[in-house]
This record gives sequence, structure tokens and C-alpha cells, in this order.
Amino acid sequence: MLGSGDHGLVGRRISFDNVRVAGNASRSGFFIDVGNRHIFVLPAKTHTTVVNGEKVGIDGVVLSMPRGMQQQLSGPANLNDDIYVYATGLRK
Repeated sequence: MLGSGDHGLVGRRISFDNVRVAGNASRSGFFIDVGNRHIFVLPAKTHTTVVNGEKVGIDGVVLSMPRGMQQQLSGPANLNDDIYVYATGLRK
């Protein structure tokens, strides 16, 4: 499970099935519910659209959240601002 301070997961490939979209971000990404935290997801393919509340599958890699990106995000409460997921695959 991804949670706060998960820098040990940086660089690891992940695969999620049936995770809930918790909201859209202004940076062409979106947030997902993972445990009691929200994680930012940045799709590799631009113009990827998901709907708040929709269930999706995600394949990708966990990356460290750059400070500049972190400051531009206004996500839901309990946002994990240490890491994000670069999504190379998205299944609806």
C-alpha cells in the first residue's frame, strides 16, 4: 500500500486494479484513493480523461514528487505529496 513517506517505493513498478478516482488535477492528471491516502497519477498518454468516482486499473512506476509539481497540485485531503504514479497503462 502506498502511504506517506514511501520513498522506498520510488522506482518500483506498480499495478492497481479497481481503484477509485478521487478527483481530477489541473495538470492533466488525477488522484486515486489508496488506503487512507490520495495519490496523484500522471498518465503517460496526454488527454487521458477519467471521471471522479470511476474505477480504473493502473500500471506504472512510483516516482518522487518534485517540489514544483507538489506546489501546483491542489488535491483532496490526505494527499501523499512525497510520491506520485507515472501511469504507463490505464484500464477502464
